[in-house]
Amino acid sequence: MDAILVIDQQGIIQFANPAAAAMFAGKTGALIGTHFDVPAIGDPVEIPLSQNTGISYVELHAQEVLWNSKPVIVAILRDITERKRTEEALTTAEVRYRSTLDNMMEGCQIIGPDWRYLYLNPVAITQSHKSKEELLGHTMMEAYPGIDTTDMFSHLRRCMEQRIPYRFENLFQYPDGARGWFRLNFEPVPEGVFILSEDITREKHLSEELQKHREGLEELVRDRTAQLEAVNKELEAFSYSVSHDLRAPLRHIDGFVQLLNQKSASSLDETGKRYLSVISEATIKMASLIDELLVFSRMGRTEMRKSRVKVARLVADVVSEAMVDNSGRTVSWNIESLPEVDGDPAMLRLVWINLISNALKYTRRKKEAKIYIGCNDGEAELIFYVRDNGVGFDMQFADKLFGVFQRLHRHRDFEGTGIGLANVRRIIDRHNGKTWAEGRIEQGSTFYFSLPKH
Repeated sequence: MDAILVIDQQGIIQFANPAAAAMFAGKTGALIGTHFDVPAIGDPVEIPLSQNTGISYVELHAQEVLWNSKPVIVAILRDITERKRTEEALTTAEVRYRSTLDNMMEGCQIIGPDWRYLYLNPVAITQSHKSKEELLGHTMMEAYPGIDTTDMFSHLRRCMEQRIPYRFENLFQYPDGARGWFRLNFEPVPEGVFILSEDITREKHLSEELQKHREGLEELVRDRTAQLEAVNKELEAFSYSVSHDLRAPLRHIDGFVQLLNQKSASSLDETGKRYLSVISEATIKMASLIDELLVFSRMGRTEMRKSRVKVARLVADVVSEAMVDNSGRTVSWNIESLPEVDGDPAMLRLVWINLISNALKYTRRKKEAKIYIGCNDGEAELIFYVRDNGVGFDMQFADKLFGVFQRLHRHRDFEGTGIGLANVRRIIDRHNGKTWAEGRIEQGSTFYFSLPKH
């Protein structure tokens, strides 16, 4: 209920209703006869109130009237404390809101329903290429003639009319011919549309430069790939040519040795026969070396055909085939469960053939050969190994094991070309894995290779 006071021409209260007594923390009778200063007649005014009633502000509306045939002032007072608090809170919030927008790194604008600029923060003014005075209060069409025909304005209109947000990237053409890329967010607000604009011109230029470099690199890679393919074809042709040119004299040598054995063996002494045998063995070894070199050369160029490989089955097949040539030996096999891997089946088969063949070769002097095959599950890789109880090797020469023609044992003790382990390393390298070995003389050796899990 509003408070009502009747005040005479001298400013003395002649009447007060109960609401007035409550407003001024007193009794009705206590107010009558006291002085009250009316600040204005006619239009309502807001005045502070310093009573201990929790009322801080009132709205006073005073009019002159006749009361008992005498002119008096009737004052109606309404409690507006909560309204004032709300207004103050809104004012404080608006100041904070404006301060936040003013200090943002992105441009902020508010566009009214009539397309006028209602607010722009400093960044938005910088992005506009205009002054604040040229924009505030003016329409977008006045500031940028023709803007209402652009796709950007169509999105803005849709946001304004349908009250739906819109986000997109836009290339803006300024009146002076300059251009800039912006990432725009349109959000409907009570005043119209709020626009958040992030200048991404530099980002776009960098992206374009990066794309040009990428295209240039792709072209360079295509050129280099074509060159490498041509070189590989030349190497392939060269390898076969060399192979043919080397095999021809070997065949002639071996052929003459066979003729000498057939026609002149009876006239040769033991030394002569031994010479022929050495020549024959040398031609056989040389032919084997040529074959191994061709395989090694091919391993670096052959296209990989990866698939899921069941290592357990592959190892079982290789062991079965290897034991055909070692059927008279006592070999104890200890093969753990082996996982599947991704790789080229033919190449991985060659890896296992070399490692298992070596294990059988270098355990030949043992009464019982013991060969262990297993896999250790690492964090990012699978580590396979082949361990034997053979002749082993000196670890100071371990770095030579995987080199071409590198052998740690004499040929007369253990046959071989010295290319098998080089092939193993090349194959595993192409699978993005690693190879290494550990061993001790007469205490066996372990050969490892790793393959990535993914």
